[in-house]
Amino acid sequence: MKIYELILSLFYRIVKDDKRFKYYKKLQSNLRLSRNEILEEQNINIQKLIDHAYNQTEYYRELMDLHQITPEDIKTKEDLMKLPILTKQLIKDNINKIISKDRFSHNMAKVMSGGSTGELGIVYKSQFFEQMSRASWLRNNSMIGWMPSDKSVWIWGSPIGQHTSIITKLGIIINRRIIFNAFNYSITDFPKWYNKMLKFKPKVVFGYSNILLEFSKFLIEKKINLPSVKMVVSTSEKLKNYNIIEKAFNLKNSSRLCLGV
Repeated sequence: MKIYELILSLFYRIVKDDKRFKYYKKLQSNLRLSRNEILEEQNINIQKLIDHAYNQTEYYRELMDLHQITPEDIKTKEDLMKLPILTKQLIKDNINKIISKDRFSHNMAKVMSGGSTGELGIVYKSQFFEQMSRASWLRNNSMIGWMPSDKSVWIWGSPIGQHTSIITKLGIIINRRIIFNAFNYSITDFPKWYNKMLKFKPKVVFGYSNILLEFSKFLIEKKINLPSVKMVVSTSEKLKNYNIIEKAFNLKNSSRLCLGV
């Protein structure tokens, strides 16, 4: 692990009791495994998951007993088809039975879905799930060359406002990151964004594809560039007119434009 990643790891472990970098290191080691080794690891984890669900949740114990399914009956991802589909309505009606009875149920975060299907869904995230998700995101980024120590600019829906905690602000600084508010901006903000990026010298620009496209058109129109940027990562929306983004950021050869990381 690089020195800067070690500093980040210590920050999250000491300040936030967060083990994402421990999990990140483990997930990175999986990249050295063969396909068969990965499938073997996957099956082991599936068996652990089903055993946990059966022994630690009232819902899955009742469901599996009703259908005469034992944890030993599910050994691979194909075996998961033996379980009835879990719908939003079933989650809503059985939420207390679905929550596990062990340590994973402590300090869970309640999350609502966007409601795009016409009905809001409720999900509870454990601290382990949240930290493992962050670790997975870091690992996936590393696969495209975006390392935790790289400077990045986020055009994102989480502005740094007066109600943001000191720890969160410190985390953004330590992560070598600056954030532009994607929910409250206009094209008149682009010159300010450009000047901050030019001074900050990020390697990565990360954000919503539509805003990346708008900002790219601004760079082309003004005939200006950001030579430090080697990677643009688009997320959340369909990537359109990617050639304009490539041109604006001069993403050739070792540079790249990535979608959905």
